[in-house]
Amino acid sequence: MYLNAQGTKQDLTKSYGWLTVANEQKTQAWKRPLKMLQDKLPVEYLEILALKGEEYIKLYGAKSQHLKCKNIRL
Repeated sequence: MYLNAQGTKQDLTKSYGWLTVANEQKTQAWKRPLKMLQDKLPVEYLEILALKGEEYIKLYGAKSQHLKCKNIRL
């Protein structure tokens, strides 16, 4: 949404933060856009964005939201 300006202004900081949270799931669907940002942005900017990613994990990550995935056999 923030990366592609879908219904909102493009915001790379928020985009990086949310993609960091999404990457807790370790799926390719979320790795690709985060890697694209990491490959295209300057290192200095990525250092700042990494701090935002950590902040988003603390606020919205699986652990802070008390989310757990369990494998259930049926």
